[in-house]
Amino acid sequence: MHHVAATASSQTLVKPLRPAYARYLREEVFPRLRPLSDSEYLNGPAGILNTLARFSYVIDGDRIFWCVEWRPGLLAIDLTPGGMRWAARRSPDPEFGGRRAASSELQRYDAWQRAWQSEHREQPPQYGLIFDAWDDTVAQSFSAWQAASEAQHRIFRDAVDALNTLTATLLHSPRSCERYMEMCRHSFFWNMQWNDFD
Repeated sequence: MHHVAATASSQTLVKPLRPAYARYLREEVFPRLRPLSDSEYLNGPAGILNTLARFSYVIDGDRIFWCVEWRPGLLAIDLTPGGMRWAARRSPDPEFGGRRAASSELQRYDAWQRAWQSEHREQPPQYGLIFDAWDDTVAQSFSAWQAASEAQHRIFRDAVDALNTLTATLLHSPRSCERYMEMCRHSFFWNMQWNDFD
């Protein structure tokens, strides 16, 4: 399992996922995946690309996962053309996204943070899945990355091209963009609550 990114010169690069992050995806996210239709994608998650949300891409075999820092914490979308799926996990931080947390929730979170830091050198999975790749991509600093194989490049490009084709007809003018974003803001994906997920 690898992070995957495209450089400014359109080269596809990969970086191995930390074992704790790969394990988190396999054990905590993948079992929760549910189908996502093209229309559901267009009416909600596609609009996230027009926001300041941080995200990364992960390649696992022949599938591409889009991992987004999004309320309630992490939104993961399997972008495989013709078979998209999604899952969400709430953040371990009970105040994520501006939520007001009870003192007992904050105490549990503090204890969880201390336990994680005593056992691991890396950041917790929801953070690391995004920012291990995001920081490098923003800085265009890829010293820890390597060229993707031909298969990895093709899988990544096929997923990105399919999404570009799917969204190509959406935004023709600033006015249509405003209408589209307003529709997205009313979708389920833009109104998920921390208490709705585990």
